[in-house]
Amino acid sequence: MTPLIRIRGLSKHYQTAVLADVDFELERGEVHALVGENGAGKSTLCRIIAGLTPPTSGTLELSGLPYAPRTKAEAENRGVRMVMQELNLIGNLSVAENIFLRHLPHRAGWIDYGKLNDRAGDLLRRVGLPTLDPRAQVRTLGIGQQQLIEIAAGLSERCD
Repeated sequence: MTPLIRIRGLSKHYQTAVLADVDFELERGEVHALVGENGAGKSTLCRIIAGLTPPTSGTLELSGLPYAPRTKAEAENRGVRMVMQELNLIGNLSVAENIFLRHLPHRAGWIDYGKLNDRAGDLLRRVGLPTLDPRAQVRTLGIGQQQLIEIAAGLSERCD
């Protein structure tokens, strides 16, 4: 079976090597955690996969096809979503508005809050927050809940 992501010989050098000859495979449906000390290259690896940082050398494949995104938008167009450690939420907006910020459901130019909250509720159940009110303001929530909202936002769009 072809892995969802295959990385071979991936390296990134700035003044020194940040990543050196990384091989990695991710099968569809798998979950991996990157663990290591500060400066170990975890974020750099994720930034390369997400199209935010170009590698110095090595190859990437997505579903068996060459993959070399030059931008985040290019990676997202291929179905790659990355939830980074730094949160990217707007505290004064609701949970639902944050999840669907890039594509709010609307009708006749008005946000369809019924549809917005229903769709957000479905995603919140998927990420383990079945009792969280989609209308709650994000600033009232803990960091763990906010991270799961970031994941829900990623799942709200095409993910391969």
